Amino acid sequence: MAVPDPSYPDIAELDARFAGLAAEYGSRKAAAQATVVRWEWYSDDSFGLGPLYYERMGLRRGRRLARRPVLTRDHYQVGFDDCDRPVVLLEYSGFLQGKLYYETFRAYRDDAELIEEAHHYSDGRPIYLHECRVRDGLIRSIASAAIKGGGYEAYEYADGLPTRVAVYHATSTNKPDKRLNPLALVHVLHAHYDANGLHRLEKVWEPMPQPLVEVVYQRVSGAVQDQ
Repeated sequence: MAVPDPSYPDIAELDARFAGLAAEYGSRKAAAQATVVRWEWYSDDSFGLGPLYYERMGLRRGRRLARRPVLTRDHYQVGFDDCDRPVVLLEYSGFLQGKLYYETFRAYRDDAELIEEAHHYSDGRPIYLHECRVRDGLIRSIASAAIKGGGYEAYEYADGLPTRVAVYHATSTNKPDKRLNPLALVHVLHAHYDANGLHRLEKVWEPMPQPLVEVVYQRVSGAVQDQ
């Protein structure tokens, strides 16, 4: 059974920082906004962290818009820094007539080998804190602490293409002195490629006596088919 990169610190440390995220809302927001050099509108989420994010979630990446859409449609406003990296992501709800609902702030540290992503409701309440490790320009792992638990994902590559994603979850203990149970492997994603790119993405649920294989992405005749 695969295990997380042993060089990564215990997820309990990240969870302890998540406990203080509400108090950091103002400072994180101010720091991220201070690095914005331009703003763009997007039809939907377009900058998800992690390899194969959109394929595995059955989502389509949003597109850049020339202007803000009608307020009855969900949409994003994204602020970019001088390295053309998204640092502020604001999500507006069409159901709520264009009201700002979620705010996400990214900080690039250690020469961009570490990315911190803090996700909040627009009133400052924290939803999750992600810590993304990057090496040689590729995301190697993402650890997370969230309202109801935590997680860890480890990524493997071949010729620069993501081929394997091991997904671990840490469930809540519902105890005040120790919030999270130890990480446990939930499933592994295997990506298959051909000359035209990603062809098939399989999710293998583990551990099981006979692992269950679920197809979550299949390209058919050049089109995307979500299972």
